[in-house]
Amino acid sequence: MGEQIKLYGSDRLRAVFQKAEELSSSEELNAIPPGFAVQLLQKASVSEDDPNLTEMWAHLLLSASKNFSNRHAIFADILSQINSFDAMQLNNIVPESAHGGPQTQMSVNQKSSLRQRFQSSFKWPVANADEARDEFNKLISFDLLWPGRVTSATYPYLQDGQLATLAGGSGDQFASYDALFRQGLIDRFSFDLGEPLKSPYLEGFLVSALGVRFTQTCRGLA
Repeated sequence: MGEQIKLYGSDRLRAVFQKAEELSSSEELNAIPPGFAVQLLQKASVSEDDPNLTEMWAHLLLSASKNFSNRHAIFADILSQINSFDAMQLNNIVPESAHGGPQTQMSVNQKSSLRQRFQSSFKWPVANADEARDEFNKLISFDLLWPGRVTSATYPYLQDGQLATLAGGSGDQFASYDALFRQGLIDRFSFDLGEPLKSPYLEGFLVSALGVRFTQTCRGLA
């Protein structure tokens, strides 16, 4: 087992350094601090063998070689604790043009403002299943004006005088969202848009400022 671990680790580091060499330009690189070098070697050597993660490690190494700061050590720790699916989710959510953004934790005012936008964008109650389905689909795909997603929603409606509910979301991805939340890369929200059980309820998240900076650094854009 020891030999297998050594072989795997050397193969992973070789892949990371080869990718860094491919991605490097004529820009002058500097020596990285020994402490960070040891951290990166240890964590990258046991990372998942995935092309996307390999490229993210390579970009992180190059970024640290150009202008090292403590954030690179933080990002190395984060990168070692997410898997290829988590990384894919984050990369799919954050556009390359995203910079800056909300604070790491959403403020009360930000959540209140977002809730008001939801309330003003949807109508209820609705009188039939077709109308409820249209509103539900709009709710799930709502533009949050910042990288993020509505992950689940319920939409009550009246059908022949009886209360019925549409419900759905991205349940198969919740474990990944939990991992991103634990690393501080996203911040969650949940809202009742009116009276509980009689109006739409939704859950979702926005990518944090840390999440955007991490993603852009590991793309070679920051």
